[in-house]
Amino acid sequence: MRCRPKTLVLLSLSLLLAACGGGGGGASPPPPPPQPSSVSFADASALWIAQGTIVWPGAASGHTVKLLSAANAGLSIKSDGTVSGADSAVDLGSPGPIPAALASRYPQLSGSIAYTVPTSVINNLKALLKTQLVVMDMNGSTVSRATHLQLQGVLDDTYAAQAVNVPLGPQFSNGVPTFRLWAPTAQAVSITVNGVTTAMSEDPTSGVWGYTGTADMQNSATYTYAVKVYARTDGQMVRTYTTTDPYATGVDAAIPNAMPVQHAVAIDLDSPATYPADWSTQGHSAVTRAADVVLYELHVRDFSANDASVPAEDRGKFLAFTHPQSSGMQHLAGLAAAGLTHVHLLPTYDLGSVPDTGCTTPSITNTDPVSQGPQNTVAATAATDCYNWGYDPRHYGVPTGAYSTDGSALERVRNFREMVIGLHNLGLGVVLDVVYNHTYTNNLDQVVPGYYYRLDSTGKITNTSCCSDTATEYAMVEKLMTDTMVRWTSAYQVDGFRVDVMQNIPLGAMQRAKAAVDAAAGNRFVYTYGEGFPNG
Repeated sequence: MRCRPKTLVLLSLSLLLAACGGGGGGASPPPPPPQPSSVSFADASALWIAQGTIVWPGAASGHTVKLLSAANAGLSIKSDGTVSGADSAVDLGSPGPIPAALASRYPQLSGSIAYTVPTSVINNLKALLKTQLVVMDMNGSTVSRATHLQLQGVLDDTYAAQAVNVPLGPQFSNGVPTFRLWAPTAQAVSITVNGVTTAMSEDPTSGVWGYTGTADMQNSATYTYAVKVYARTDGQMVRTYTTTDPYATGVDAAIPNAMPVQHAVAIDLDSPATYPADWSTQGHSAVTRAADVVLYELHVRDFSANDASVPAEDRGKFLAFTHPQSSGMQHLAGLAAAGLTHVHLLPTYDLGSVPDTGCTTPSITNTDPVSQGPQNTVAATAATDCYNWGYDPRHYGVPTGAYSTDGSALERVRNFREMVIGLHNLGLGVVLDVVYNHTYTNNLDQVVPGYYYRLDSTGKITNTSCCSDTATEYAMVEKLMTDTMVRWTSAYQVDGFRVDVMQNIPLGAMQRAKAAVDAAAGNRFVYTYGEGFPNG
C-alpha cells in the first residue's frame, strides 16, 4: 500500500511533462525575435546648402535627424538605430522653414524642411567635409531612412569667397611655376612632376592645395595630381585618383588605356617659346559692335582635309590657315572682301572624341542605298575616327592635339596661335565654339566628387545636355568657365565665343563671364553669344 502514492506522483509528473511539451513531444519553441535590417543610404537626397542649414525634402517633422561622419568611410546603419564606423553622431536642430535668403537661391526646395546645424559642427566643418557624411532619420528608436548629403552649397558657403580670387593651375613668376588645385574635400593631395612625387600643402581658408616647382619645369614638365578623397558614387569609400589639372595650360597626347591616360604640362603662355615670330605684328578684326558681325561657321579639319593646295602634313590641322595662297584661304579672303567679318570655329579645345595622334579615316565602300554597311563601318571605327564635331571637352583651356602637328603641349599652343595669325591677317575675327554645359566624362569628380556636376534629387549626375551636365550655378564651376574664357581672350587673342547650350548656364554667371572677357580684351571687341534654346 505504501507504493501507491509514489506511482501517482510519477504518473502526475509524466502528464505534466507531456502537457508542457517535454520529452521531445508537443509544440515547437517560439521563433527568435526579428533581427534589425540594414538601411541603405547610397543616394544623396539631402542637401547641405549653407554652413548652418541642411535640407531634406520629404522629411517628417517630429523625428530626430542625426548627422553621421566617418573619416575612413565604411558607415553601417541598422533599422534599430545601431551605427557602426562613425566617428561622430550629432543631432541636428529642430526642423523649420528654409531661411528666406536661401529659399530664393534654391527655389526647387520650396516647402521642404530645413534643419539647423549645431555650432559644434560648424566649428569643425572643414574637417567634416573631408569625410563620409550621412544623415539618419529616427522615428523613436527606429531608423526611417538615411542618405548622403549633396555638398555643393556648403562648399561654396565655406570656401568660395576666398577661392574665387586664387589663380588656379600653373602660375609662373620668372619662369618658376606654382601649381594650385582647388580640392577642399581631399584628405591629401600630391603632385608628380616628371616622375617625382611631392606632397602638396592646403590653404585652409580657400581649400586650395599648392606646390612651387623650379625654373627648369617651364614649358616641359609633365605632371599629375593624386587626390585622396571620399567618393560616394565610386564604392562609398576613400579613393586616390590620379588626375590632370582642370586649369592645365598644356597637356600631352592622350593614350587610351594608359595609366595615366594623359599628363598636364607646365606651359608658360607668356614665355617667348610659345609665340610665333609674327605674333606681335598680326592683323586684327576691325569690327567694334555686334550689329556688324557677319559669321562663317567652319570645322577645322573640314577646311583643309581634302585641299591639295595645302601641304599634306598640314591638311586638317591648325597650320592649314598659315598658307595664304591655298584654295581655302583664298576663299576666305574673297568672303572677307565681300563683307565676312568672323570665322566661327567648331570646338578646338582639348576634346575626348578624336584621338590626339594616330587617328584613322574609315574606308566606306559603295553599297546599296539602304544598306547599313557604311553606318556599321563608321560605328566600328568611332573611337579612332579623325572626324567629330568635338562637343566633348576634356580640358577647357587647352587646344586640341587632334589639329596640331604632333599632339605635344607646346606645339598645340604655337599651332593654334599661328592659325589665329592667319585669320587675323585676312581681317577676320576668330570665334570659338565653347561647351561649358557638360564634359566628355565626369572626370572633374576625381578632383572634388559631387561638386562640379549638376545633381538630381537623388544625387545622380544629370545629362540633359547629352553627357555629364556641369553645375555653373556654383561658384567654382563658374570660375572654371570664366577663367578659361579669359585665357582664350588674352593669351590667344580670340575675338568671340559661341556658347553651346547657353540656356543651361545661369544668366548671372554668363553676364559675369562676359564682363571678365571684355575687361581682358581691353580695347578689342569680343562678340559673345550662344544658344538660347534648351538641350542642344
